[in-house]
Amino acid sequence: MTNKSGCTNSLFDTVIVSSLPKTSATNSGQICPGSKGFLTASGGAKYRWFPSNDLIADTGITVTAKPDSTFTYYAYVYDNKGCRALDSTRIIVDNFNISFQSDTTVCNGVNVWLTANTFKAKSYRWKDLAGKSL
Repeated sequence: MTNKSGCTNSLFDTVIVSSLPKTSATNSGQICPGSKGFLTASGGAKYRWFPSNDLIADTGITVTAKPDSTFTYYAYVYDNKGCRALDSTRIIVDNFNISFQSDTTVCNGVNVWLTANTFKAKSYRWKDLAGKSL
């Protein structure tokens, strides 16, 4: 450095550039509506999840989410030096629709053929309005 009078002086210092944490954010897989899913991050010393809506807590390696619909969450992962990296993971809420034929009135004791149409169901369980299995 040189001042107005022409005097010079130097100062040297070491600058250490730290690499970002290598992070990974994952989830527990698809969930059903009303269920909980788990978000997990790795690669750091401290973790912060956002947005925090539908999360039980927003800090920690693993947090619990209960979204109403498919949603993407982000994790800031901090190392011991304060450097941070960002990753994301998406919880898929598996909403599937069921369609029925129109209402039909029948007499007591008459057999009725019931059908339901959906592409995602593994099985069907039929119950009457009182909850009795058919």
